[in-house]
Parts: sequence; structure tokens; C-alpha cells
Amino acid sequence: MRRNFIKLIIFLGDFALLFAALAVSLLWRDGFDGFVPYFLQHIPAFSIVFPLWCVVFYIGDLYNFSVQLNHRRYSYLLAVSIALAVGFFYAFPGLELTPKTNLLRIAVVFTVLFYGWRTLVTRTLDQLGIHRPVLLVGSDKQSLEIARKLIADARMGYRIVGIVEDNGSPVPEEILNAHNTKLLRQPDEIRALVERKQVHTVVVSDHNFVALYKILYQLIPLGVYFFRLTTFWEDFDQSIPVFSAHETWFLENINRRLSRASDVVKRGFDIVVTLLLLPAAIPLALFTALAVRISGRGPVIYSQTRLGKNEQPFTIYKFRSMVPDAELNGPQWASTGDPRVTRVGQFIRRSRLDELPQLYNILRGEMSLVGPRPERPEFVRELTKTIPHYRLRHMVKPGLSGWAQVQYRYGSNEEDAGVKLMYDLYYVKNASIILDTKVLLKTAAIVLTQGGL
Repeated sequence: MRRNFIKLIIFLGDFALLFAALAVSLLWRDGFDGFVPYFLQHIPAFSIVFPLWCVVFYIGDLYNFSVQLNHRRYSYLLAVSIALAVGFFYAFPGLELTPKTNLLRIAVVFTVLFYGWRTLVTRTLDQLGIHRPVLLVGSDKQSLEIARKLIADARMGYRIVGIVEDNGSPVPEEILNAHNTKLLRQPDEIRALVERKQVHTVVVSDHNFVALYKILYQLIPLGVYFFRLTTFWEDFDQSIPVFSAHETWFLENINRRLSRASDVVKRGFDIVVTLLLLPAAIPLALFTALAVRISGRGPVIYSQTRLGKNEQPFTIYKFRSMVPDAELNGPQWASTGDPRVTRVGQFIRRSRLDELPQLYNILRGEMSLVGPRPERPEFVRELTKTIPHYRLRHMVKPGLSGWAQVQYRYGSNEEDAGVKLMYDLYYVKNASIILDTKVLLKTAAIVLTQGGL
């Protein structure tokens, strides 16, 4: 069962339950007399309010069915939704629905229905999670990592029935024992296992895909789904495993430039959204500038050279969050708890207020709202030597926020840079206004809660 299809089902279920909660709350207050016309009277207004609630739930990650439901997060998001509804009805008092008194009832009823519905979804996904037998061809580091991801996330619908071991790359016992997985030591054993276990999906490490093509070709009549590890990983984890992906995969998948029309649409999207943000951003910027000035000596605005699209250098602007002369000994990674960060700097970093001056970079066309975060030339030179495919992240404009920023924690070393590149290249391959909107919504949730949900 595909991830987006499951999310759609859950979204539609939540939407239907919101109207069910409205109906129950009206019955709770007024009984059955005149219920139908009164309920129909409420539908137009709540057809605007309830989609907003679902958007709030989405921003708050309530549709990430791979993680356990966070009750505190749900309570917070429900409170935000109620506040939005109250604001909506105060803004349009002529609706004459007096719904504000009903909102608490709706919230109570919906909470009961919501937890019942999500419990049903969870149990159903857990049961469906072992119904698609998968064979992994390869036992390299990335193949074993995807095996661990499949084991940890049974709700995605896969059960590992076999792994073909590479020479010199043993499969850990905990992986074999998790799904009672059969270990194959010879590729010639693949067909027998596929037939015996009725394998649904075969995932082949990139280096084996070409080497074993004759054996894999013979499996086509059996109706098996074949994936290169890189392609399967991309769909499953929404990232690209850069340390195992072969150059030929990139030639097949991201060897195209964005069309001129796409560039124009994205540029227009950046300008419109940035201008819409300015009325709120300018007061926040003035407040941040004042706080930085009061915090101590040094400039309020900090500028630095970064690399943009096609590795073209440009000057990025940020509110200063570190002590003056923070890099007397040369460029170095910022880290969590970095002693160079001031007290005010800690707050504006957590809330992302230090990035506000980059709206200027966006209007100048040097950056986009969404894209890989721009990196310093010194770090790019080093990371290009050690991380495969690193230069491909510069195929698009850098962003104020990015897919890596909303999917992964704050990066402070080369290892983190490698993981973030996996998400950056996913964005490069799948860049679209829809994905940009998704990133911006998730960024808004992070900014508003400082990651605290």
C-alpha cells in the first residue's frame, strides 16, 4: 500500500469525522427537532473551517503514520484549530450560526472519534505490514540499512523473506531473525525462493543490478516487481542513498534541466510568497535587530560567501548569532550547544529568525524559498572529495528552507552533511511547487514551535 494513498485515506477519514462531530454536537445541544435544516445551514461555513483544521494537522505531522501518535502534539494542534475557527467566525459575524459555543463540543466529540479511527487505522496497517514478501539482492551497507528500515516500519507493507549475501558482506543475525529471513549465498537460488515464497518485490543493490541481469530477467514471467535499491529507497524514505547510488542511476533519473516554464513558475511563486510574508517579517526583523544590538558588540547583520546554483558564489545575509571574531581560527562547523553562539543567538537560531535577511537574497534571485541550504565554498571543496554526487545539489537554487531541513536534525559535521545530501538530491529530482508548499508548511510548524511539538 503506497504511502500517499494511505495518507489520503486517513485525511478523508479525518475530514468525514469532523462533519460527524459537528452533527453529533448539534444533536447534543438541540436534539432531533429541526436537525437536518440546521445541520445543512452549518455545512458551507464548516466546509471552509474543517479543511483548515486538516491542514493544521498535516503541518503538525499527524499524517505520518510511521510514528506513534503524540498526544501532546494532537492537543496543541486541536487548540490551534479551534483558535482559527473562532477567528474565522468573528471575522464573519453575519453567518449567524453562533458556532463558537459548539466548537468545544465538536472538539470533544471529534477527539473521541479521532482516537477510535486512528486506533483502527494503526491496527489495520500493522496487520497489512507483513503481506508483501520482498527479496533483497545484496548485503552491502545500504542494503542492510534498507532492511533495518523495513523491519522498523512494518506499516509500509513489506516482509523480508530472503537476502542474497554478497561475498565478504555477512548479514547480521538480528536482521535474519526479525522476519525469519532466508539467507541465500548463491544468486542461482533466487528463482526457487521467488516461486516458493511468492515474492512480490525484488530490491537489487545497484552494483548487482547489472551483474545479475540474466538471472533477474528470467523472473519477469513470474510477475515480480523489480527495483534498484536507489529507486526503492527513494520511494520508501523520500531520500536518495548517495553512498550506494551508481552514476548510471543519476543519468537515468536527474539528467534533465528544469524547463524554462518551471523556472518562471517557481520564480513567481518565490516572489509572491515572499511579498506576502514581508508584512509579518519586517516587524520581526526589527525586533530581532534590536535584540542583537542590545546583546553586545558586533554588527547586527552578518554576511558570508556561499555557493548558489551552478556553484556561483553570492553573499548571504543573516542576523548575527555568534560572538564577534567567531572564526579567528578559520571556518568551522556550527554545532548544537556551540559556545560561540550568544544567548540571543540561541533563540533566533531555534526560531529561525536569524534567516530573515535572506528574504532579500530571494528577491534578488540568488536564492529560492525552498532548496538545498547554501554551503560555504571551503566546506564544499572538502565535502565534494568525500561525499559522492555532492555537486549535484547545486543544480537548483539554494533555499531559505529545504527538504533536508524539515526531515533531518541540525547538521554539525561531515556525516550529517552526507545524510542531508540524501534529502537534498531527493528535492533536486522531485522539485515542484507542491513539494515546495509541503516544505514551507513543515517549516512553519518548526518555526512556530521551535521544534517543540
